[in-house]
Amino acid sequence: MQDPSITILLLSLLIFQLSAQSNYSNTIFFSSKTSYNISKPHFQVYLKETNQSTNGIATLNQPPSQCKAKQLSLLVRHGTRYPSDGDVEKIDNIIAKLQNLDLKAPFVKVKDWNNTFTLEQESLLADAGKEEMKSIASKYTSQFPNLFSSAMSKSGSENVEIISSEKERTESSAKAFVDGVSEEITVDVMNLNSKINIRNDLIRFYDFCTEYIDVVDSDAAQEKSLIEFHKFIAGPEMQEAAKRVSAEASLTNDEDLFTTEELEIIWLLCGFERAMKGADYDSPWCYPITIEDSLVLEYANDIETYWLSAYGYKINYQQSCPLFSNIVDNFQQIIASSRYEYLNLLKVDK
Repeated sequence: MQDPSITILLLSLLIFQLSAQSNYSNTIFFSSKTSYNISKPHFQVYLKETNQSTNGIATLNQPPSQCKAKQLSLLVRHGTRYPSDGDVEKIDNIIAKLQNLDLKAPFVKVKDWNNTFTLEQESLLADAGKEEMKSIASKYTSQFPNLFSSAMSKSGSENVEIISSEKERTESSAKAFVDGVSEEITVDVMNLNSKINIRNDLIRFYDFCTEYIDVVDSDAAQEKSLIEFHKFIAGPEMQEAAKRVSAEASLTNDEDLFTTEELEIIWLLCGFERAMKGADYDSPWCYPITIEDSLVLEYANDIETYWLSAYGYKINYQQSCPLFSNIVDNFQQIIASSRYEYLNLLKVDK
């Protein structure tokens, strides 16, 4: 007699409440650009403090023991990438500016900093990003070993769907995820990599939605959609943050003070260094930035994200409906058929 099985859709909503007494309040975050490596230790602390983990592994929404997982759909953002071409240019500009200034220790160490970010690498997946994907794969494989073993076996690999965009950082993230699974169970890596399905229409839907482009994202549209963002950038909070960081770096002449754009690139350099070299890496770019400054910078980034990608316009989230329909339809097909173990992996590129 076959064991009873139930198709399970697990949705977890995690809300961080960062109080002044919390350990999280002593960490510099980077808004939507915060890497897995930086956020993961705090996520594990949160789970431990709320009794939702065992040995650092989340136990949220575990199914009853008599239930058997039949399908798993993962919607995963790509791993840490190298800076974009625009960011590389800004990095080169601020390095050139700082070389001719008298800087205060320890920020003066940026003069000896070796810039390894090149245009040839722009926006490509970094080694740290590959390790992030492998770690995520390892976590899910260990939580659902039977499902992964059955669905990803050579005879059952038709029950695996891996969807990516054409962007290198996204497709490489999918391959790194497969590598992570292969470190836990025996799989045919080459066969699974050959199954990666390039679906720009599904993953990069915002490139195909004319209403989104016309109303939100085009250069002309952004003159309206980013009004609140530009107001904040020109406002007192950002100006004061730029002055504080300038003072911390010992810049006194008005013409040498950091602009808000330079402040943002220093913050991002701090983030890139810690994303690629460890959450506690002693990067000289992090020295002049206080928690207060990082909160201001995060808020600015959140305003931009709100209007361009979140709830500022209905079309921002309405355009993602086909993606989520894909996920729900897969579950409904499993329920309605006699198909067994199925994996649906989607790599988000944004």
